[in-house]
Amino acid sequence: MFAAVAAAGFAVLAGWAAPAASGQQARNPQSEGFALTILDRLGDSGGPADTSVSIGADGRALISYYDGSKGDLKVAHCRNNACKGASTTVIDQVGDVGRWNSIAIGADGLGLVSFYDATNGDLKVAHCQNAACTDAQSTTIDTEGGPSSIAVGTDGLGLIAYEGSAGLRVAHCSDLDCSTAAISIVDVVEGDPHPSIAIGTDGLGLISYANRTEDNPRLDVAHCTDVACSTATIGTPVPAFLEPVTSITIGGDGLGLISAADIDSNLAVTHCSDLACSTGTFSYLGIDLVRAASITTGADGLGLVSTVKGDAQGLYVAHCLDVTCSSATSTSVDPSIFAAGHTSITVGVDTFPLITYYDDSDLKVAHCPSSTCVPRR
Repeated sequence: MFAAVAAAGFAVLAGWAAPAASGQQARNPQSEGFALTILDRLGDSGGPADTSVSIGADGRALISYYDGSKGDLKVAHCRNNACKGASTTVIDQVGDVGRWNSIAIGADGLGLVSFYDATNGDLKVAHCQNAACTDAQSTTIDTEGGPSSIAVGTDGLGLIAYEGSAGLRVAHCSDLDCSTAAISIVDVVEGDPHPSIAIGTDGLGLISYANRTEDNPRLDVAHCTDVACSTATIGTPVPAFLEPVTSITIGGDGLGLISAADIDSNLAVTHCSDLACSTGTFSYLGIDLVRAASITTGADGLGLVSTVKGDAQGLYVAHCLDVTCSSATSTSVDPSIFAAGHTSITVGVDTFPLITYYDDSDLKVAHCPSSTCVPRR
């Protein structure tokens, strides 16, 4: 319906004509071939629960997550492709640390985790000392912090987009450990931008974020002008009032693909029209009550979005049917979870998606039965 929103424009605050939800009926995930595993029982959460997943150099998933009951940052290292078990390690426990974490695999093959230190209001980075991240070295990168997202640039160094008091900031790590970083303010933003970063096919950072100004709410994208992202050009592919959390990936056509929820909690995906994402097309995917979403690119080059629905309606995955994600299939993965935080999705070495999420106070992982996350019949 909104495949040409960016070009046509619309009355943002008048309400969006979102299509009715069309998610599939909930079925028993285990009978459909999904492998659902509890990795850690965390107890009563003391704050927002966040998780991020990436595939390590050893081919196994490495998962960062926040233990709200203790205020600790943890990492789980999966034992196999399906992550039917994992070793878990506390990698930072000084104060209340670990919220809004994000993980990437560095050029040295080791995990690099950006996260928020709520006790001091800082942005911190933990560099794993081995593939399983049983030990890590934490460093304060900025004395102002907030929700962050990390990627590894073409120079092999970490690039972190995060929220600061002046708006959207980027930290470019000076070494593999990220012991220090160069800080840039790339945009002044109102509200909570909750940025997400990916490295484009031009080798430059591409950052999606919500800019929630009262008179001009919108989805903005910052396109870095150099590998350090010392400056960026700002595009507005969608003028709309969005929930703050966005997620970005680079699609099979080499252009950005961004998941977000509108103000009525309907899931939508924006497909960038150029490398800088100065404009884009926008499509609803028929999933409502969205509380959290994460996007990646599947083995077929098409988008995959993991979505946590409210009212205990479970975890879903949407598989885009074309590169612009103008439509998608919707599959129930875990139908009756009590959501308590974010979700993260990646693709394993077996080409099957792997999803991390929370069920009440448990950290869980779902391994899909196919590369599209649609059950075989």
